[in-house]
Amino acid sequence: MKKNKYIFFMLLLIICLNANAQSYSDAFSVNIGVVQDGIGGLFNYNYLIAEHDYIELGVIYNSATPNYFTDEIRVNSEVVALNMGYSKNALVNRDNTMTLNVDWHGIVGNEFITNKEKISINGNLIENEKQFIFGVGLGLEGNLKLLEQFSITLKATKYFYYNSNLSGRLGFVGLGFKYYIL
Repeated sequence: MKKNKYIFFMLLLIICLNANAQSYSDAFSVNIGVVQDGIGGLFNYNYLIAEHDYIELGVIYNSATPNYFTDEIRVNSEVVALNMGYSKNALVNRDNTMTLNVDWHGIVGNEFITNKEKISINGNLIENEKQFIFGVGLGLEGNLKLLEQFSITLKATKYFYYNSNLSGRLGFVGLGFKYYIL
């Protein structure tokens, strides 16, 4: 009888621990979208610290040819940066299939000017083809869960960075997917 009580309490303990175990996991996400006068991509690893809140680490890339001040000045530029951030859940539906998160980011990377000729903007000659940049970003991310491990994401983020040869701003809107590692 004593042995049966011991087995019963051990099984009860295992069931209780499994009921409180983390049911969420880490995730990878890929978003492809548009930036000002170009295209961009955001490739992230998400470390979930709660079911819908996570720490984000990834790479943002954009390639653009925006006009500056007149139609005559077109600057081919690329930004490649490390994207680090935190995403906090703002809304979730009752079925737990749609979420809206608010994102805060920090970025560190390089801005490349890919024009072959020298460029002068506002009388200032841009001599550096490669410039180290750093900054912050704020955004929104919507998720629609299709399967237990797969969701579609819509991400909109505005980055502000310093030490830029150009505008120092980057808006990104992209559609992609998120794959959860179970």
